[in-house]
Amino acid sequence: TEPVQVRFDERRRTTIEVCRRRIVDARLWDAMRDDQQAAAERIYRGFAAITGPVAVKVASLERVDCGAMTSSPERLAALIEDYWTWAKQAQRERIRVSEVLDVLILGKSCAQVDRDRRQRKGTARANLFDGLEVYCRVKGWVLRKAG
Repeated sequence: TEPVQVRFDERRRTTIEVCRRRIVDARLWDAMRDDQQAAAERIYRGFAAITGPVAVKVASLERVDCGAMTSSPERLAALIEDYWTWAKQAQRERIRVSEVLDVLILGKSCAQVDRDRRQRKGTARANLFDGLEVYCRVKGWVLRKAG
């Protein structure tokens, strides 16, 4: 692992927290633009709002706390609506939503998703970034060119 700084944008207030991430995850997040990182976070929160405490750690006795449940009902409804709108549009554009969720929700590496699905190296990563671009377009966020 390596220490990283994570930006959270909640109601236009940015706070920086220092945490530790697996190096593979840190490289993936560093490759994302700010709007793509925000899209990934909102996809995660939308999924968590839909699944509630059952979410990913089904076999765990711990309570899953993703921050989505502490939001107001209006914010939860907006997260869920954005998630479903994104998922439908992504499917129309031939994005494999399940692969995006494998990376963002289950925490699998892109290489692991490629191996699990027996596809060419880099396919899951490209699909993830395409999925994040779809979310940015659905939200109407201005796409900024990297580089």
